[in-house]
Amino acid sequence: MKKIRGWKRRIKQIENLEKENKIFNLPILQNQYVDYLKMFNFQDLDKIPDWYKKRITITFINIFDSWKEYAHVYNLEHFYIRLHIHEDNIFESQIMIVIENQINEYKSRFIRCTDEVKKPYWLDNLSKEFTPYYSCTVWLEDELETLSETEKELMLSNLLEIRNTDSNEKEYLINDGILWCLEYDK
Repeated sequence: MKKIRGWKRRIKQIENLEKENKIFNLPILQNQYVDYLKMFNFQDLDKIPDWYKKRITITFINIFDSWKEYAHVYNLEHFYIRLHIHEDNIFESQIMIVIENQINEYKSRFIRCTDEVKKPYWLDNLSKEFTPYYSCTVWLEDELETLSETEKELMLSNLLEIRNTDSNEKEYLINDGILWCLEYDK
C-alpha cells in the first residue's frame, strides 16, 4: 500500500486557517461593507477524501460561530453572516459577513433549492443544519450571444432564473452546482 504524504501538513494548514481568522477584519468591513474568507486550494489533489471535507466544514463552522460572536462584541447593529460549503469543490467554500446596504445585495445572489437534494454524508452529524442553495453563475444577455448555439443551448439547459438589472439588462442565473449554507441575520 502506497503511503499518502502531506495530510499532516494539510491538517496543520486548516488549523492555522482557523486560528488566523477567528476575527473578521473590522476596518475592511466598515470600509467595504463586506469581509470574507475563502478556502485555500490544493491544485495537486485529484480526489479529496470525505474525512478531509468534513474537517474543512467543521473549521468553517467554528469560524462562522466566532464571527457571529465578534459581530455582537463589536455591537454591529445589523449584519448578515453566510457560510457556504460547495458540494462539488470544497475549495470554493467561503464565509462572509456583510453590513448595511450590501445585505440585500448578497442575499439576492443565492437561490434556495426547490428540488429535494440529498446531503453529502460528510455533512451529517455536525453541530449545525445546512440548507441547500444553488451555486449560480450570472451571465448577461450580451455575454450569452457571444457563445455558439450549442454552448448557449447547454448553458440555458441549466437556467434557474432571469432577472432584470437596474440598467434594464437581463441577467441569466445558471445552475453551477449545490451550496450547503448556514446563515445568520441580525
